[in-house]
Amino acid sequence: MCTTALSGHMRSQYSKTIADIETDISKLDDEMSRLQTVMGQLAAERQSLERSLEEHHSIVAPIRRFRWKSYRDLHFLGSVYLLFPRGRVQLR
Repeated sequence: MCTTALSGHMRSQYSKTIADIETDISKLDDEMSRLQTVMGQLAAERQSLERSLEEHHSIVAPIRRFRWKSYRDLHFLGSVYLLFPRGRVQLR
């Protein structure tokens, strides 16, 4: 930049450009703030969906099915034992 004094007209143009740039920076700051809020909301929604996905995966996981199957088998064997106490019937 030249170090000579600016004319009144040039000073006015630079002042207007500075004000325009500051306004644009302020608008961008506002937009960035709004987008950060939106990003936070999206992140929270994503976490909620991830939790839901994990819950649904756990319901259909093979170990879950195995546990329920084992529980049914155990319940069945317990019922058989109640109907036929030890000594009356031998289960093979």
